[in-house]
Amino acid sequence: MSTPAPPPRLTVIFAREAHKAVIIRRGPASYARLSLWDTDTDMVEHGQWLRGRVYENKCDLSPDGLLFVYFALQEHERRQSQEEGYTGTYTAISRPPYFTALGLWVEHGTYTFGGRFIDNQTVFVGHECEEAHANHQPPGWLKCVGFDVIRDASPEHTAHYNAGWIADAPTNVKNPTWNIDIVLNAHKPDPAGRYVLERQQAHEYGDIVTIYALVDTKTDKRTEITGKVAQMDWDQRGRLICVSEGKLWARDPADPNAKGTLIEDFNGQTFEPIASPDWAKQW
Repeated sequence: MSTPAPPPRLTVIFAREAHKAVIIRRGPASYARLSLWDTDTDMVEHGQWLRGRVYENKCDLSPDGLLFVYFALQEHERRQSQEEGYTGTYTAISRPPYFTALGLWVEHGTYTFGGRFIDNQTVFVGHECEEAHANHQPPGWLKCVGFDVIRDASPEHTAHYNAGWIADAPTNVKNPTWNIDIVLNAHKPDPAGRYVLERQQAHEYGDIVTIYALVDTKTDKRTEITGKVAQMDWDQRGRLICVSEGKLWARDPADPNAKGTLIEDFNGQTFEPIASPDWAKQW
């Protein structure tokens, strides 16, 4: 009897000014796929695959949802592309749900910050924002800034950097349910102000484990989220969104441990070459 394939890992990144989100699907391990989700209609457009590793925590979606900046490692292409000035690691900007690089900055290893959109016309890229690759020059209207801008900016200017999550003081206590050390806490109110989603990131055997809890501000009831939950967040409509075992759900905050309404199942997808349309090759 064959062993069933493990569910893919999903990461959702929401646009700040539009009802859009991108979903990075990781799996098999050496492949990633990008999908575009309209959170108003719940239509999901499955897009292009990339052979390599996309670092989800080094990616961002522009506030209007039209551009995607990502950091990728494509080790297998390093030897093939060195003569053209490419490396195995790079930060790129594309039009979701496609990975085709419009702007590209070569990196020399994985110790970089990737990219973040300051606004629709300003993007933070890598450490020093070196010159973009000659074949992937950004347009004049897009301003590229380096780490010094982020480092010296005001808290208001960089509030979006954590996607609306408000950092709490770190603690070194045991989580009573999971019995692991908490290293980073954050919380995020829902748009209506009724609920607060808490996030705890902890070390367990060298890995980072994320734990969620939901607090009802009217009753002060706190519910720890159980089960295999990879990500929870609020979407632009104020829904409680949950990623679990390769599926995307909308849950009821009044019963956050119930599965809720299935939005999309990402299981069962297999790699296939997908060409970018003309509009995804243009700024």
